[in-house]
Formats: sequence, structure tokens, C-alpha cells
Amino acid sequence: MSATLRITGYELDRLEVPTGRVIGDSNCAYDGLDVVVVRLKSDQGAIGWGYGECMSKGRFSKPAWWVKPGASLDELGTCFEKDWWPHLQHRNPFETRLARLRVTSDQSWLDLAVRMALWDLMAKQVGLPLHKMLGGHTDHVKAYGSILDFNLDEDQAVELAQRFVQRGFKAIKVKVGSPEVARDIQRLLAVKKAVGGDIELTADANVAWDAPTTIQRMKAYKQAGIRLGYIEDPIPHDDIDAFAALAGHVDVEVIGHDYASTALEIAALLQTGALQGVRCGCDVDTILDVTALAQQFGVRMFFGNSLFEMNVHAACALSGVDRLEFSDLAWNKLVKEPVRFKDGFALAPTLPGHGLELRDEALADYRQPDASEPCEQNVSTE
Repeated sequence: MSATLRITGYELDRLEVPTGRVIGDSNCAYDGLDVVVVRLKSDQGAIGWGYGECMSKGRFSKPAWWVKPGASLDELGTCFEKDWWPHLQHRNPFETRLARLRVTSDQSWLDLAVRMALWDLMAKQVGLPLHKMLGGHTDHVKAYGSILDFNLDEDQAVELAQRFVQRGFKAIKVKVGSPEVARDIQRLLAVKKAVGGDIELTADANVAWDAPTTIQRMKAYKQAGIRLGYIEDPIPHDDIDAFAALAGHVDVEVIGHDYASTALEIAALLQTGALQGVRCGCDVDTILDVTALAQQFGVRMFFGNSLFEMNVHAACALSGVDRLEFSDLAWNKLVKEPVRFKDGFALAPTLPGHGLELRDEALADYRQPDASEPCEQNVSTE
């Protein structure tokens, strides 16, 4: 499809999607998430699919930008009509760059879904998979097994880690951040023993510490015979002084930051000199800004978990990417053609667009009670 298309309609859905197991960290535990689905319709029949998520049910002891009450479908529809639709109707998706940079509604998960749907439409218009439209650096990227294990017992964590290794993954990430250092060490040693010495072990503290505690924990892990590939998000992203105090005081690479939702916040962290790698989110527009920062500061990029493994496209498109997170969650059963993983690598979809469209049964099965019918509008092209 190469002819210019115009956006002429949309549908919104709100789903509750299972993760397949209890996941989380020292600050949270949950087994499902709220998902808003945006379908942007064009006059040529192409549909752009976009997804955004938030967490509203579960245990959350610390704030994060993705933890919020899930708005109703009516509220999402009102927000979309007010903030987004005036910039989209009758427009070609390639004309919306300014709107994507300018529009920030009261519903950030809706904003994410709209932006994703626009990228899907753009790639479909030019007839390319999204990663190729973005530059096509490669069609596969190194992935690692992220077991999201803090709320699991030791046997469950070990079993998950072994399953990833059996599938060819060469790196495993373990959740740490317990108030008791002995608990963290026990979990790390158990996983290390289970997967063997040839597997890289990394850890994620999910903002559990301050700078002195981070330094102490890294020393304790090392004394226990645990050598981490890196430690992720040890300190809250807005504690810039703590990151500055950490720089140069640990011999383990520091990666971050999942809790930073903008490129400006990432820039502030990079300026401390404490980060050796940056975490990239799910918004392609923000990812491109973060990529520029990573290149400017000479650090690698790490892509986190993303709904339906959407991040595989940006990870394959851009240079300087170290790896992509994979937790093997149940959401992959909802799409018609899930992202494939082989020998520890994620393989980019080959269909035009992002290629991650939901099955009709998934839309029907997981619509939330207030969303028995999608919010829909179509406009005349005349």
C-alpha cells in the first residue's frame, strides 16, 4: 500500500489482560493489567492498532507512572475526542508528527496507544514492517529471560530460570530489593546454581535503595560469590544527587531507568555519569529521543518488557542496542501472530506495520464490564 491514506474513523476498547502468573518486585505484585486498544481506520481499509497499559489491581507500595486507576471506556472516549481526534481526522499519519509531540492528555496510556497506532498505519502505508521503516538495523536482537520472581518461592523462580535457559537464553535477570540482604543473596545463588556459570546473571532492584545501600549490596553480593552483569534501577529516578553520589563507587554497571517516562528525565540521569546503559520504553517517539541521548553519552540501550513484545521493532531498527527483555507472559496468546523467540533472540515480525493485531476472541473475552461494546466513530471522506 503506497498511496496516501487518510484517517477516517476509530474504535476504542478497554480490556483486562492476564499476565499468566503473579509478577512484580519488592514494591508490587499483580496478575493482570488494564489495556486500552485504539484502532485507527483509514479510507483505504488499512487499520492502525495501538495499545497502552496501566496497572490498577494488585499490591503497589511505591508510585510509578504506569500505576493508576484505569479510566472507564466513556472517559477514554471523551479524552480521545477532545485531545486527539481533532489532530487525526482526515489526516495522513505521516502528517501527525507535530501532534504526537504536542498532545499529552490526562490519560498517558491512551496517548501511548494512539502513537503506536499511528506508527502501525505509517508502516502499513509504505508496505514495510515497522522495524524496517525505522531503519532496519537487523531482523533479530539478543533477548534475556526476566523472571519477575520477587513474589515467587525459590522453586518457582528456579524453574522459570531453567526454562529460559533451555530455550537458549544466555542471560537471566533476578528481582532483588529485599530489606534483608540475605534474602537477595539466597535467591541469586539459587538461580546461579540452577542455570550454571555460563549464564550471565543480572539484577533489578526497582528503586529499593539509596546510594549507600546500593554500594553495600554490590559488595555483599560480590563477597557471596555473585558477579552481576549489571544492576538495574537501584535508586529512584528523581534522586539525581543519589545517582551522582553512586557514580564511580560500584564496580557493577548501572542501568536505568524504568520509572523515568520522558527523555528529559533520562538526560538528567545520564548527566550524573552513573549510568552505563539506558532503558527504553514503548513510545517510539520517546525511544528515538532516548536513542539520540544514548549516542550522545556513549552508552548502550536496553529495551524493557512491552505489551505483546512491541519493543522488538525499535530494538531491531536501532544501533547500539544491547538486549531486549522477555518474561514469557500470557499476553502473547492474545495476538494473531506473536513475536517469536529462537536461541535466545527475538525475531522481528515480517508483516507490514507492527504485525501485532489482536485475535477477535481476545477482544471479546477480555473486554471489561463497562466496555461491552467498543467506542466507535467513522467520518465521511467526502
